Amino acid sequence: MSRRRKAQLLVMAGAGVMLASVLGVGGAGAATSRAPASAAAAGAVSHVINQTPAQVKAYWTPQRMRAALRRSPAAPALTPHHAAAWARNVLPSASAPPTMPRLPGRAGARPLDLPTGGPFAQPWPNPNDEPSYTVGILYFNMPDGVPAQCTAAVITAANNDTLWTAGHCVYNQESQYGIGWMTNVMFAPDTAPGNATPLGSWYARGLVTTNGWMNSADADYDLAAVVLSPGGNANQPIQPVTGAEGYLFNSGTYVWNVYIFGHPTYLTAPQQAVDPLQLRWCQGSTLQDQWWNTVMETPCDMASGSSGGPWLANAQPVGDGLMGQIVGNVSTGQECDTGGSSWDCAGLNSPYLGDGAVNVYNAAAPS
Repeated sequence: MSRRRKAQLLVMAGAGVMLASVLGVGGAGAATSRAPASAAAAGAVSHVINQTPAQVKAYWTPQRMRAALRRSPAAPALTPHHAAAWARNVLPSASAPPTMPRLPGRAGARPLDLPTGGPFAQPWPNPNDEPSYTVGILYFNMPDGVPAQCTAAVITAANNDTLWTAGHCVYNQESQYGIGWMTNVMFAPDTAPGNATPLGSWYARGLVTTNGWMNSADADYDLAAVVLSPGGNANQPIQPVTGAEGYLFNSGTYVWNVYIFGHPTYLTAPQQAVDPLQLRWCQGSTLQDQWWNTVMETPCDMASGSSGGPWLANAQPVGDGLMGQIVGNVSTGQECDTGGSSWDCAGLNSPYLGDGAVNVYNAAAPS
């Protein structure tokens, strides 16, 4: 079946609005290998945050947090590429399994089966189990001071304090709200309606994205890492508290069975506003986008607020939930013309996590 023309979803909107169209940072010797100069777009760019955790904590009043939940930064535009363009990735694959939390009370009995979902995002049915703890809301100010939010996930790292998200969630490229790094960056996992910070909050000390995103707003490189300071209710690194998802970069394939998690303010099928404090999920198969060949796509109707949310492959049961390896992150999406199939009407895209992901991770994750 021929693919219908798609319009880009720009997810910069209030809770009820959708526009059609989601450092201690590294250091010398931190990376195991780097992309060659010809792959400069895949290089990592680090930003050290000069705000203290106390300053960021004082900024985020309940009123400002509620305001942030009504806005998300603009998703990138997609550009057609040759189908073999991902061959620009030359670094070896990199991977790690999920990290189970060391603290008690974070994993129960192993279930018999993984949950089965589909393209229509549903509330995660197990709020006291993974990935409720590893996935949360990333709060920040846009460069012009406007509060906004994305989704991020704790990723296995030697420093015990790293998140994975989208590039447009750490560096804004949309001129309406100012171009530059986000400020007042705070992460709150395990949220639920009526409870915005059950485990407390963690505050960023560094942001890392790619040259390709920072300099060109290239959707192929719309990925990022956030390095946190110890925090939460007990002022400790986040990974022992929540556990962390694994990762698989430069895998050489676009085809996965994935669980996608996010904190959307809006769904597209049908169009409706939802509570972003509620973790939602889709599940399905990915493929290489037929128009924009260097990104992955899968049917899922999450929109504004879900940007940065993890695409988890190789999922394994943990308690009454699951953990897996990050192979993608919510970047952007499409909606269809009249008459499109579910593939066309409720699609999300992720960059292929190749050399850019390896470099960003290596810059952010060392101890």
